[in-house]
Amino acid sequence: SDLDSNNETVWLDYANGNYHEAYRQFENKVIINNADFASWFYLGICAIELGRLPKAEAALAKVASENTSKYKEQAHWYLALSYLKADKEDAVMQCLEEIIIAKSGYSDKAKALLEEL
Repeated sequence: SDLDSNNETVWLDYANGNYHEAYRQFENKVIINNADFASWFYLGICAIELGRLPKAEAALAKVASENTSKYKEQAHWYLALSYLKADKEDAVMQCLEEIIIAKSGYSDKAKALLEEL
């Protein structure tokens, strides 16, 4: 089906670092399905890569706050990185502390980054 082939191209674009095209496709996917947390997550990653930090923050915060998403922990970590890129130090610190309190798989990374700040 068209949907499957479209799905494959977005992952190919993403894997090949073609973030502009992947971004566009992930954006279409979340417009179609607002609860597609995988697409929200990767939209956020593409947005970081493209320097679209407000968009990255919005997409990743959405996933990080969604308890049922398997991308929750990863999104929280990348949200901290997007704040870091945007020089929002208070937001970075708060985000890292939340990751540590949540005993996330990213806790050790979060502790190490907090010590550097």
